[in-house]
Amino acid sequence: MNIMICDDRAKDRKSLSDLLNSYAGKKNYKFTIAEYASGELLCGDQSVLEKCQLFFLDINTPKARYAKVKREYMLYKGE
Repeated sequence: MNIMICDDRAKDRKSLSDLLNSYAGKKNYKFTIAEYASGELLCGDQSVLEKCQLFFLDINTPKARYAKVKREYMLYKGE
């Protein structure tokens, strides 16, 4: 499963990534996790948006620009 994490705090990104990887190990799942410090960086990585199956977007990230992130994601998913 391809997962994106967008959070301006590196510590929070790492905590969530570690939690997901721990779960994957226990359940014998394979996760590919991409981390981003801002919505701008996330939207700039179009190849990851195309492959993303799940993303975590911190609603308190000042630079996330949630509407843009959602629009970009929906465009790539054809919705």
